[in-house]
Amino acid sequence: MIQQIITSFISTVHMIQRVVRSVRQRLQWLAGKGRSAEEFVQRYAQRERDTWAYDESKAHLRRREMIMAALGERTFTSAVEVGCAEGFLTVALASRAAQLVACDLAPEAVRRTRERCADMNGVTVVETDIRKGFPCSRVDLLFFSDVLYYLSKKEIVAVLAAAQKHVVPGGWLLFANEWSPAHRRLTSPDVVLRMIGERAEWRQVSVERGAWLTIGVFERV
Repeated sequence: MIQQIITSFISTVHMIQRVVRSVRQRLQWLAGKGRSAEEFVQRYAQRERDTWAYDESKAHLRRREMIMAALGERTFTSAVEVGCAEGFLTVALASRAAQLVACDLAPEAVRRTRERCADMNGVTVVETDIRKGFPCSRVDLLFFSDVLYYLSKKEIVAVLAAAQKHVVPGGWLLFANEWSPAHRRLTSPDVVLRMIGERAEWRQVSVERGAWLTIGVFERV
């Protein structure tokens, strides 16, 4: 009986925590603030490896193939990957760029990516929140995958304004995002595509919309 009461109490506490977290996120969103670094730190603390279940998923392996296909046969002198997570896409992007800077705002993500890419030449992994600045000077590829939908519209405007200062003319911005009903409170890929398209410094190269994944490639003019 006592064990049942304790179990019920713990379940209730967890439910209250989820509600409070949801309300806090919504208030932050209304204030023009996207997901915080602390939320991702907590997410990585829950699993020792493959936090986002990328390596275990055929769908994500297909996503990686689709993203690389969107780059065509082009190779790059220098690239930045924003939101590298645990290096699932980093290892593929490194084959296309002489120098690749992979970044994430979660220290554990950075540690795991460094471990995964330890033997790869030309790959640097740094901890940074892209909303506070880019870890580069001038690049010819800027890559966002499953990142921008965590930002508010206000933050995306600021990030895009900063991005155009770091991508050289002729360089590419590649944006890829999953989408499902579970993401409905985030910024949709269609909104992001429209925001990029409205900026005169970007010319659309290609856009691919699927049932669950949107990929857009834009050239810096």
